[in-house]
Amino acid sequence: MQQQATIGLSSVKLPPIAQSWTQMFQWSIGILHVGFLQTLCTWYLRSTGGTPSDLMTEAKSVSVITQKRSLIDENTHISTNLLKRATSAMSTTSADSTSTEITVKGIRRMAYRARIEPTNIFMTSYSVFMFFGCITVLIVLAFKFICQALGKSNKLPDRLRFVAAGLQTTSRGILLRFITLVTPSAAVFCFWEFTRLDSAGELVLAISWWVGITICLAWTGATAIFHVQKSRRSGISASYVLYSGLDKLSRKLSFLHVHYTANTYYFFAIAHLYTQVKGIVIGVSQHVPKTQAVILLVIDVIMMGLVIWLRPYMDKSMNRFGVATAIFGFLNSLCLLFFSEIFTGPKMMNSIIGVIFCIYNAVYMLVLAIFLIMSLVYAFALKDPERRYQRVSDNRDSFIDLHTAVPDELEDLSAAAQEPKLPPQSSSSLLLNSHNGGTRGLLIHNLLYIHLHILENFHI
Repeated sequence: MQQQATIGLSSVKLPPIAQSWTQMFQWSIGILHVGFLQTLCTWYLRSTGGTPSDLMTEAKSVSVITQKRSLIDENTHISTNLLKRATSAMSTTSADSTSTEITVKGIRRMAYRARIEPTNIFMTSYSVFMFFGCITVLIVLAFKFICQALGKSNKLPDRLRFVAAGLQTTSRGILLRFITLVTPSAAVFCFWEFTRLDSAGELVLAISWWVGITICLAWTGATAIFHVQKSRRSGISASYVLYSGLDKLSRKLSFLHVHYTANTYYFFAIAHLYTQVKGIVIGVSQHVPKTQAVILLVIDVIMMGLVIWLRPYMDKSMNRFGVATAIFGFLNSLCLLFFSEIFTGPKMMNSIIGVIFCIYNAVYMLVLAIFLIMSLVYAFALKDPERRYQRVSDNRDSFIDLHTAVPDELEDLSAAAQEPKLPPQSSSSLLLNSHNGGTRGLLIHNLLYIHLHILENFHI
């Protein structure tokens, strides 16, 4: 959804259907129209030395053009020629109305369609994500206290015991995952604010927001990579360190590499770098739409090539979805390149490409939604998750060499040790058995001979 939303933030002229499609996903990057929030953002902007824009107020009296089609320029040219033929009074009136036209594109276009002032875009996204971040922290803390209270009264369900035991480690992973979701918005709007400089307060917030997120993710990723490399030097495989669940640090950072194989666990760094670079390009290149479209296409081509070449995900189904996502990202950038009018073609070409753009994205989103819903239903309905995995059969017998002769030197000794003890007998019978008994009988015979010789010497 965020990938679809960032397409709508580009400064390229988008067809109306493409604008409407991408506008549906703007909530995923924190763009929500809330009345009191806009008032709060405007107050903060003014209090920190900024001047708020009045685009929404001017829209009631002027014409706002959102660059829907390339025909706008042609119609404007025709209107200008007609105005030159009109009377002087009509020409003056038309010139006044033409001078009050406002053309919006990129982030300003998205803000206008969302009924948000362009100067409030950054603060709106920042406030929305800070609000949901606080809600996430409160939910985690409330769950922790509830588990502790139930544990003290011995009323904690068995299903929650394992979750409560690792809640401290899991809570850090949840917060880091939330930071990962915020990254696209921070990259786009922070760098857009760097080029706008609406106020000193918003500039400080933009710097602290982006730097904080970048340092947090960079430190987390570097810690995971160095930990795996250190374990490898100690003779421990990456699979054991990452997926055994015995390493505390790996459990805390599992959200980074849980989707990737042990050999390509580092792909999370590539994914974060891709998100950051793409957002930065969209934020800083709003005034050069054609250059922006070309750079975005190059970025998506590189990402698609890496995903197809490495196949970094855990199983075949995830690799299919990963490759499909990369291919659709490339197709979106290709459509964006056509929308930028870098190629000459029929006037209706962009409209047709816009319809195709919406159709294949809608189909992919539908398939992805069905897949996610089925996975959630299966996860909640399955009582024993381990039943989906097949037990490894015990095939140790196949490693035994049946053609090798088994040594039998100790068989006689083993048989002698396992013979049952005989009841006490007379000396004559023992003597008889000693002559008929082999090695054990000979030993008993010698002992009896010594015993009889001693008795004769003592005249017993």
